[in-house]
Amino acid sequence: MNFIIEESVETTGEQAAPQHGDNTKEHLTKKLKQKINQTSEADEAPSASLRLRDVLGGDFLWTLVRRQIWLIVLIVTIIVAYVAVRYQCQQDDIDIAKLEEDLKGAKFDGHAYAAQAVAEGATALITEEAVDIPEGCGVPAVIKVESTREALAHCSRNWFGNPAGKLKVIGLTGTKGKTTTTHMIKKILEEEGYKVGMIGTLGAFIGQEKYPTMNTTPESYELQKLFAKMVEEGCQFAVMEVSSQALKLGRTAGIEFAYGAFLNITPDHISPTEHRDFEEYLNCKKLLFRQTGPVVVNIDDPRWQEATELAKDRLITVSRQKEADYMAGEIHNLWESGVIGVSFKLSGKLSAEVSVGMPGTFNV
Repeated sequence: MNFIIEESVETTGEQAAPQHGDNTKEHLTKKLKQKINQTSEADEAPSASLRLRDVLGGDFLWTLVRRQIWLIVLIVTIIVAYVAVRYQCQQDDIDIAKLEEDLKGAKFDGHAYAAQAVAEGATALITEEAVDIPEGCGVPAVIKVESTREALAHCSRNWFGNPAGKLKVIGLTGTKGKTTTTHMIKKILEEEGYKVGMIGTLGAFIGQEKYPTMNTTPESYELQKLFAKMVEEGCQFAVMEVSSQALKLGRTAGIEFAYGAFLNITPDHISPTEHRDFEEYLNCKKLLFRQTGPVVVNIDDPRWQEATELAKDRLITVSRQKEADYMAGEIHNLWESGVIGVSFKLSGKLSAEVSVGMPGTFNV
């Protein structure tokens, strides 16, 4: 595009004289050239918005389109946010219990309810036996395992991120004395400044807070949930009673106990819904020591060797009657200053005079 710059300026009748001489004329000529060059560049390379505005036919339609674009962006953003939140909620709402492990109980067999579980929204089935599932039900997986109870234990442990692995777990088994001993251990550890969780016959305790439980040793999902709560609350130790039923039914599968303890064993819990005989009861008790570190064992019990044979290379022995790592002697009941309890002298790997605010040699 070519332009000619006129050197003269028209007036109404006579030529206007420059106000500031030749410099003013040169200045006006320079600015005029710059303006013409800017206009030329804009004509040769119009912006995308100008082109789109021209195609759409004016400012009104262009403004309308811009508003529609922003509306579309807003709608897409809302949809993406909704999908993300819904997915996260679905993840959070998955309950390992809703895997519907077809557990066999003493009175009911969960396999019989597989179809009902699917109808009620089960996302997977873990079974020991083949089950009848309606066609087209949309169940993504039917997993057959040797033991659904152990599968539940491992699933629960993984679901909560193996919380027991972040604690020092102490497991005690025996016919009598588990509840008393776990409370003693909890108190001793707390006196040393540790925060302790405890699970047993009287319920679960995290610090001073109590949580009700259905069994001495809860089902594995509840157990792992309690461990997770202990970790969340800052516990370093967990002390728990481990029942023969829990060991038989695999509730503690997958837990690595830092320490174990065997207290005693006498015939108990023998019935059609528990243990068929004493031998089964004993064999279930000893299962604890497949998954513990060092085991404290009361060698005054006549069956101690059989009960702890799975841990014979890591035993710590205690006794009131025999040579052991730790021995209690000179046992006396206390009846003084309003205190009822028992005192004794500890010898062996540790020497001390001990008094306990509970009477009876069985509390030594």
